[in-house]
Amino acid sequence: MRDRKKLILKNYFGYPGLFESRRLRKMLSSITLNIFLFLILFNQFACKHSNSSTEEASYSGLLANLFSSFNPKPSLKSISESFISYNYSDLESKTISFKTLASALPDSCNSQTGNLIGLQTSWKESYSILKKLEVVQFGASSTYTGIDSWPLNYLNNPPDTVKIEASISGTETLNETTLSSKTDNENGFPAIEYLLFDNGSGSKDAASICAGLTGRRKTYLQESINLLYTRISRINSNWNPVNSGNFSTILQTAGPLNEYYKSDKEVLDTLIKQIVNMVEKIKDVKVGYPSGLATQSGGVVRTSYIESRYSDRSIENIRYNLEGLFSFYLGAGGPGISDYVRYYNLPLDLRIREKVAQVQSKANEISNLKEEINSGSTKVKEFYTLLNELKILFSVELAANLGSTFTPGLGDGDGD
Repeated sequence: MRDRKKLILKNYFGYPGLFESRRLRKMLSSITLNIFLFLILFNQFACKHSNSSTEEASYSGLLANLFSSFNPKPSLKSISESFISYNYSDLESKTISFKTLASALPDSCNSQTGNLIGLQTSWKESYSILKKLEVVQFGASSTYTGIDSWPLNYLNNPPDTVKIEASISGTETLNETTLSSKTDNENGFPAIEYLLFDNGSGSKDAASICAGLTGRRKTYLQESINLLYTRISRINSNWNPVNSGNFSTILQTAGPLNEYYKSDKEVLDTLIKQIVNMVEKIKDVKVGYPSGLATQSGGVVRTSYIESRYSDRSIENIRYNLEGLFSFYLGAGGPGISDYVRYYNLPLDLRIREKVAQVQSKANEISNLKEEINSGSTKVKEFYTLLNELKILFSVELAANLGSTFTPGLGDGDGD
């Protein structure tokens, strides 16, 4: 216990004995010093039976609050511009190509399945970028469910194919305006996936799908893609740092005059919460619910509830989720949250990096999530366990290390 405190003090002040030096006494007022001593002594007795790594993170979080000197501005710039804005720009570019291919689609694919396969490939490329960005669901991305309803509505198992088919067989005009008035479960990537990877009767055969892509069914597909592009373009514009009132600049200019964030600390809390939410979503929603491992599943296996069930790309989505989450944490080639953690607690940052690598490695071992669940493979359980360990690192230790004030969603009732 004592050695660990000395190590933490060394990280902050240069060497453990400095806590008792004249240099520190000059730096701190007597009141601040007494408060600090009291908090250290209080934690020494209150945390006797706590987990040592969590305790260490808590001490570091305490020190971060009292003696914070890390400048987060470069990290906020890198995350908002090099990760968020950059990827949304890439997503819009890919969606333009997707839209162009769809507008040129002949009736019944002109009996050429190559046209359909080209569209399916374009959908996969666009959706993969979105899965990297799924960690970002705040600010200009708070309308995320308009382009991807599945994560929030997984219990309803979107897309709502009954309503989609009713619209196709109906008489109302099918255009962006009418589709935009429908529920999120009838729009976005999941609805488009259904039309591209299923003929409406359960067949995934390319020729069967092509044969059905004519008339109002083709129109629904094309107008859905047009609406998707419009919504993505709007989000991209709102993140673009060159546009007036963009959210990238808002993240970088926190302060008393900022409408959204009064301090950099508030921004960092928001970013950490995005990471925690993403890990919990992968663990409980994307893996735990369909496999019957999460509490909300009631122990029932529901492989028909996996994400992207029509294209059968659930595990690919998770891999891109993890790639995006890690890039978000690292700062996308520039300084990121990782730099902040390393500044105050290098061992914690190293453990986070190691755990993320373990989770990614286990995800790569699963070739098909649905098949692995149905076969009773231990890989899914092992993956779920690693995700839970990663969740604890982010939601407990990372939050404590940075002195975060948000309340992580730990009460999921699954015993962790």
